[in-house]
Amino acid sequence: MLLSNLMMLHSFLRLRGAHAFLDSPPPTLSHAMHCQPKRTRLRQTMIATICVRMLLISVGAISLAGCTFIDGTVSTAYYSAPPLPPMFIVISPDSLSLTERNISALIEAKLTERGLRKATSFEAANIGVLYKYSIDPLGRTYNIPGSPIFNTTYPRHFMIAMIDLRKSKMPEKVEYLWQAELYSEGSSRDISSLAPIFIEELFLSYGKSVTNKSFSLVQ
Repeated sequence: MLLSNLMMLHSFLRLRGAHAFLDSPPPTLSHAMHCQPKRTRLRQTMIATICVRMLLISVGAISLAGCTFIDGTVSTAYYSAPPLPPMFIVISPDSLSLTERNISALIEAKLTERGLRKATSFEAANIGVLYKYSIDPLGRTYNIPGSPIFNTTYPRHFMIAMIDLRKSKMPEKVEYLWQAELYSEGSSRDISSLAPIFIEELFLSYGKSVTNKSFSLVQ
């Protein structure tokens, strides 16, 4: 990328009649400062400035290539401490799906880090953990101002709820322990890559109540 930009600049300068300057040997510092006319020195300064700017743009493009910006808001509600001993089970909407099993494993790991224990069966658990997510399949398409480029973003939602299985009489009564919701919008619809990020952001507010807490990161 850098070499291509410099070659393009070199061809441009030749077409503009600067080949004599490009092909001549570089003068010494004293000669450049004292012997050359001010107009020539100004031209060289402008050429050098163009080169530096093109290099910086190229480096910036290379640095940002492949990066994904993810931002959104998190809201959580803490109701009460989990029962003791805290034995949880993650209730997946589709236990046969590999994606759902991976998401369940991510949530299980976060709960285990916080001192809860995974139950061996539903009957042995006193905490039920449910999750749900959605991604708008149509998205929103908009035009970037001053550019012919159109971009499409997709609203995304991820929710986790912890309930007390002993006190709940589902579906009539649900005794919540902690709820967390995340809203985001971006170009990706890949829940497999988004779920680890969303779950991490949600569990940063585990055991707390927050409202529209903003987050922003680069993946």
